[in-house]
Amino acid sequence: MDELFQQGDISASELVDGYSNPLRGFTGTLDSLQVEQDNRFNRIIDMLTFTNISDVDAREPYDFPIVQIRLPVSKQRKSQMGMFLTSLEKASGKKGCRISDFLHKRMRLEIVLENLKWQSETEDKFKECWEVMEILDDKNSAYFTALELAIGKNIHDLKSFYQEALKHPDIKKDSAIASKLLNKTLLKEAMAKGDIVVVDDVITTPSAE
Repeated sequence: MDELFQQGDISASELVDGYSNPLRGFTGTLDSLQVEQDNRFNRIIDMLTFTNISDVDAREPYDFPIVQIRLPVSKQRKSQMGMFLTSLEKASGKKGCRISDFLHKRMRLEIVLENLKWQSETEDKFKECWEVMEILDDKNSAYFTALELAIGKNIHDLKSFYQEALKHPDIKKDSAIASKLLNKTLLKEAMAKGDIVVVDDVITTPSAE
């Protein structure tokens, strides 16, 4: 009751002008990237879904297990997409990187107020933009743990792999990865991304080809 009272008993100094995303920052694993057509505004939207959320910074209680970020696709540097990609490039140190390069990778994101005014415009255009602050070490993530367990297994006989992987404590904590194992889609995704390859029916790493 005390915690609930504190959440409801806000002060005047906490008020903000206009709409402002109550979620200000978080750490999460980029689980999926979906591209959607927004017919209402005749544009394309990138939908980023993050799982394993932690270190949440929010102005209101945020109890959801995922975070979804919608980015209108734009090649303009001064756009929400431009700010996100620029920050992703800076945090990773990889020039010309794409969002899809970071699927299943863990990162820390924050909302930053940016002025998206173009040179030809006279009025400021401040907008809240999601930006990547840091790419975290993902080698201990459930995704890579599952891939390590798959190495050396015969692609036609994976029963023991699935049994071992679904019992692993790190994987059990990650519902998104566990679901992909149950649906038998994780290894297909990993092969499509080039994180694992199959040589003579045996799963191995690309460097071992």
